[in-house]
Amino acid sequence: MIRRVRLFFEEIKKILGDSCEGTIFNSTVELTAWACGVTPDTVTRVGSRPDFVYELLPRSETKFKRSKEESRQKILLKYGGKWAEVVKYFIENKLPKDGMTASVLHAELTRAYVDFQLSRTTLYLLVRALGYKLVSSRGRHNIVLDK
Repeated sequence: MIRRVRLFFEEIKKILGDSCEGTIFNSTVELTAWACGVTPDTVTRVGSRPDFVYELLPRSETKFKRSKEESRQKILLKYGGKWAEVVKYFIENKLPKDGMTASVLHAELTRAYVDFQLSRTTLYLLVRALGYKLVSSRGRHNIVLDK
């Protein structure tokens, strides 16, 4: 990270050119040390190779990719206890019989419950986990019971 900060300040120095003479931007090592909270010796020791720009930042762990079914089950476990019955009630009783879209369902739940904070994507996954699916008809994606 120190290398990247130093390279950033060196690019600023190149852009400023001679106008940075006599200012803090003239000493990229000191500026980098102040920005990173390390000593100038550390900045010098780390160095500044021109080829490091394309190095990726190391990740502590690899990203775990879940399948759609795993995502649905996780959301059902997390939110199902509180919202499953409410969502079912709204789909089956409260909303129009000609077809309920996920957007309308989200808007109605947000209006009816102040503490309803689920995103549209999370609500969609919860609806799918409850056994419903979205079917496209006349340009609308209606929620229907999955058979």
